[in-house]
Formats: sequence, C-alpha cells, structure tokens
Amino acid sequence: MGKPPRKAAAAPDTEADRYDAYSTLVDLFSGHDLTRSQRKVAQYILDNASEVVFLSASELADKTEVSQPSISRFAQAIGLPGYASLIRELRQALGAPRVVRRTQAATDEVVESLATEAANLLAIDKANDGFQRVEKAAQLLVSSDPLVTLGFRASASLAQYFAFFARKFHRDVRLIDAGGSYVTDTLEQAHAAGARALLAFVLPRYPREAFDALETARALGYQTVVVSNTELAPFRRYAEHVLVAGVGSSLVFNSQAAPMYLTAALLDYMCKVNPTTTQKQLDNFDRGALARHVFDE
Repeated sequence: MGKPPRKAAAAPDTEADRYDAYSTLVDLFSGHDLTRSQRKVAQYILDNASEVVFLSASELADKTEVSQPSISRFAQAIGLPGYASLIRELRQALGAPRVVRRTQAATDEVVESLATEAANLLAIDKANDGFQRVEKAAQLLVSSDPLVTLGFRASASLAQYFAFFARKFHRDVRLIDAGGSYVTDTLEQAHAAGARALLAFVLPRYPREAFDALETARALGYQTVVVSNTELAPFRRYAEHVLVAGVGSSLVFNSQAAPMYLTAALLDYMCKVNPTTTQKQLDNFDRGALARHVFDE
C-alpha cells in the first residue's frame, strides 16, 4: 500500500500572517553568499513553505532538482547546523501545524491559489519598507529623461504596461522588450540623449539576456531599478533599487498579479513627484484623445 496523503500543510491563519511569515523567511535567507542552486532552493521554500515543512531533505532535493547534500549545504550557508534546524525555523515562521477544514470547492487548486495571490499582494507593503523603496525609485525614474524600461519574455508585458502609461506623463520613455544587439543600441542611444535611469522587470524564469542588459547598463553609468519576485537573484549587484512582489506559482503558468499591482503603484508614485506638471500632461492627453475620438464613451 502507498503512503496515505499528508494532512493539509501548516499555514498562517490570516493573510497578514502569511506575509509576516514570508518576510521572516526572506530575512533568514538574505545577506548570505548563496550559489545559484542554493538561491533556487531558497526561492522554492519561499513559494512553498507550508509544503516544505513536511518534506525530508531528499524530497526537497527532488522538488528543487538539486542533490541531497546541496540541501544540507544550503542550511549551513544561511547559518543553521543542518536541515532539521531549517525545518524548525520554517515551522516557527508559519506557526504550529494545524488541520485545515476545506469545502469541496476549495479543493480545486485554482481556488486555493487565490490565497497565495492575496498573500503576495499583502506582502508588497512590508517587502518594500512600507513603499519607501517605491517612492525613492519613483523619484529616480522621473528625473531621467529619456527613461528606459526593459523586460524580456514573461516580463515583457509588464515593461509594456509601464511604458504605455508612463508615456502619458513622461516626455520620453523608451521600451526594450526584445533581446539581441538592439538592446545595447537602445541603451547607448538613450544614454547619449541624457538617460540616467533604467527600470527592468526580471521575473521567473530569469532570462540570461536580462542580466546581460543590466550589466551593459551598469557599464554605461545607468542607475537601475529592478522589479522582481526576490532579492536573492544574481541581478542584485547591478541594481540600486530592488522592488519586490511575489509571483504565484501554484498554477501551470506563473501569475504576475502582485508585480502588476506594484507597477501600478510605482506609476502612481511617479505621478506624485511633480503633480502639477503631471496633471497638465494628463489633461493634454485627454483633450487630444477626445478630439481624435480615441475612446467610445
């Protein structure tokens, strides 16, 4: 006979508890010189902590596609004696295990994933120091003319969203949403025209070309703001500001609900840097759109 299914994993009682647990784990993992495989383990734990508390070291190794010794080395890399200590830390962060009563509808993984999305949204505030990071990033981005934004593959849609709305109040926004030599051309041309800030969206799976672009931007003298789901990725050394929003990984494809909200909040803070000028630009757009019958209202 096979093993009976495990009980529902330990989980915080409220969404506020969820983001407190997430923040506690981020603090535990941050500030260490982790290898690429160790960062992969850390991110898996952040995304699936309530599952990991029930896994053996070998099971976690299988889940993260690393060797079992790598799991032990990860625990030691973050200052713990071993895997058992790591599990104790997870349990403390999550609270005592409990059995969750679920309705029939809530057994559907799509429905259950909504709780993760809500937790990711609630975590944005604390992960970004009460939006202080967002405000500082907004001031930097507004001061750059031109302003460059980039995002590749799954991150391209966020860069496009940002550029679309930023152009309504910023004079010159230049979008890079595809790789190749075009990236360096655009970065060089924008910098020659006066650009000093770059906003990059780097979400899982992290494209290598995004790291190459950030390295090029650093060499040219750009100050960089990165929107990502973690501060543990190797792009950190290229970024003056990292804005964090969790990515939902419960479904077949990742959900970017929290990064999308964070992007909208960043645009809002940018509008508040020079509110009078911004309002004039928005009014000009509305008058032009009305004259051209852009919208059917």
